[in-house]
Amino acid sequence: MIQIKRAEIGLMEIVALILGIIVIIVSTTVIEGIAGTIFGKEQDTLKSYQGLVQHIQKLQSSQEQFVAEKSTAVFVDKDYIIVGYNKGPKTATVNDDICKLEGATKPDICGDRACLCLHKRNTGFFIDSNDDFDKANPSINPLQCDTFDKVDYIFTIYYNEDPVDGYIEVYSNEDYNLRNAVPMAVYKNLLGGDFMPPDQTDYTRKASAYSPLGDFRFANFFVYGRCSYKSSDMNFGAQSLYIERFINPEDKKTYLFIAYSDQTVLNHYNEMRKKYGQRTAKEYGDAIGSLLSQQQFEQAFNLFAEFRQRYPYYNLSKDRYLKLSEYLMTSLHNNDIEEPQLQNAVNLHEDFVKFYPNDPDAAKFLFNIGELYYEMEDYEKAKSAFKRVVSTKSPLAAEASDYVDELNVLIYVSNEGDYQQAIEKYQGIIQRYRFQESEYYDEIAEAHFKLGMIYLASRNPKFWIPEQPEQLLTDELEEVADRFPESPYATDAAYQLGTFYQQNEDYDLACFYYGQILSNYVTATSVFGEDLSTKAQKKFESLKQYCDPDQLDSVDTSATTGTPLSYANPKLANVDPDLIDILNRLQNRLQSDTAWQGVTFVIHEGCATTGHAENSYHYITPPSTYCNAVDYHLQFPEGINPPYFDQIARVEAAIQQERLVNDVGLGIYPTWNSKGFHLDNRGRDARWGFIYKKQVGYDEARDYARNLATA
Repeated sequence: MIQIKRAEIGLMEIVALILGIIVIIVSTTVIEGIAGTIFGKEQDTLKSYQGLVQHIQKLQSSQEQFVAEKSTAVFVDKDYIIVGYNKGPKTATVNDDICKLEGATKPDICGDRACLCLHKRNTGFFIDSNDDFDKANPSINPLQCDTFDKVDYIFTIYYNEDPVDGYIEVYSNEDYNLRNAVPMAVYKNLLGGDFMPPDQTDYTRKASAYSPLGDFRFANFFVYGRCSYKSSDMNFGAQSLYIERFINPEDKKTYLFIAYSDQTVLNHYNEMRKKYGQRTAKEYGDAIGSLLSQQQFEQAFNLFAEFRQRYPYYNLSKDRYLKLSEYLMTSLHNNDIEEPQLQNAVNLHEDFVKFYPNDPDAAKFLFNIGELYYEMEDYEKAKSAFKRVVSTKSPLAAEASDYVDELNVLIYVSNEGDYQQAIEKYQGIIQRYRFQESEYYDEIAEAHFKLGMIYLASRNPKFWIPEQPEQLLTDELEEVADRFPESPYATDAAYQLGTFYQQNEDYDLACFYYGQILSNYVTATSVFGEDLSTKAQKKFESLKQYCDPDQLDSVDTSATTGTPLSYANPKLANVDPDLIDILNRLQNRLQSDTAWQGVTFVIHEGCATTGHAENSYHYITPPSTYCNAVDYHLQFPEGINPPYFDQIARVEAAIQQERLVNDVGLGIYPTWNSKGFHLDNRGRDARWGFIYKKQVGYDEARDYARNLATA
């Protein structure tokens, strides 16, 4: 009997244990489900609130007296409240008289500005209370607040006083299941707070424009997810709201009116439109499209300028931008565009790049921006636009690069002021020091160079043109390139001569001057901070087929190319060509040191699809077809093995000497088997290191390398 009893007890314990596990599993599942529902609703409410804020920001940016959006979807879960606070002292309190709950103190973060805030009710999910807001600490109570500098009052209709007696409306809750039909006066208790002070918001009295709303009274803007736990059917859920921003001509105040998008409010909207003539963004787009289909391009462009002023944050469809752009650029090339239209034309193209940044036509629009600024003689902005085209690797990149070369000259010369006086000044320097060339070597070279640049710029009809500028410019620049090869201006002079002769189809002389750069200079950086070695190499290669073979034989490119890195190396396939050019410049710079002759870069990895941090520059990010990072180490001839710390110092110096500090990101890896480097195009702020598998600061990794060298 004793043994049987023990067996029975064991069985009961097992059953109890199983039941306990089941309870735990079920409870966990229920809790996870509830948590998922709660957090999902919070994210939906927050996202909906942020969308509402974006709509308001668009409306407040308009220059029109009256603008509105007729239907904006808004979702507010049961445990959340959206409150609008007027402009004024931050101690202001917004009271609620509809749901019979206490009011909310304006959060500190709003200051004196009008703002919209998303609150979470203190009542939680299961508890009912008359205290919705944390009055003890209102500055941290909101989940999020957004201020509006151009709004004075935010209000809605006091729906508890709905004049339409007995009106019945079907109510759809947040899960879109139809509920019971309820009177509007009860249903709309979920929106609107206590009356605003009459001296601030008695719209019926102060703004005759609001008379279409009849006997409606106005209230503070409250949106309750629900009024109380006991009234479970009274949930705001998903609703369509009307948003209006109106500048009252009587008091010059700006009012933000938000209400249910029902027929009464839409009638009000139509009346306001009649009185203030507002055209919606969509109506502008349709009107522009209609004019374009009728080939009324000038009228369509003028309407675009009006549209952009009224709706700066809205965009047209792509096809309308393309048609307007074609019309504008044709007019520009035919000298048939008036000066006041140029800035609006720039605006149109900049909008396309802003709203369609990854579109294949974005590079063309950037190129057009450069041409428009060129016509406006804003050469800095034109150069900036063309440089962006060069960076896109589009088919227009080569032509854009030529524009950059020309603009460098125009910008350089435009600083001279009166060109005739500048010519006399530099001719005087040459004459004054003609017998002291060794003592004033750089000064004489600079004077010849600047004269050549002035004559080069004078080929542009916008500049003053002396007699025979082409002969004068070649004479002056050849003086610099041939007689002053050690001056800082020699490579620029040779490059400008190569470009000049290429444009005039004298390819033998073009090859000669490009070849002069490649043969005589390890690296060549222009007075404009650009890499002339790479540019001259590209142009020389493009002209080879047209040049005299004897001329080609005289060019020795070994000084600049050494052992060049290129796509022939499979590990550099699809790496941005500009980054490969930078690698070659750094390799060439290191090789120019007699103690480091023969050093080469050994590539570990270029483009990759895995194995790196998220958003790594080793990955190709569409629409680009290139990656922008390379890992490598330095390989030295037998007998040369400098410490890794010395390698870091020498690479840093090369980056400085090549003026690449602001152009490259650098990572150092002192614990690799072959201690090496990471290089990308992020710029000065990207400096870091790795010690084993831990990312550390650049200085910490550098100090680690120093300790290795002294150990």
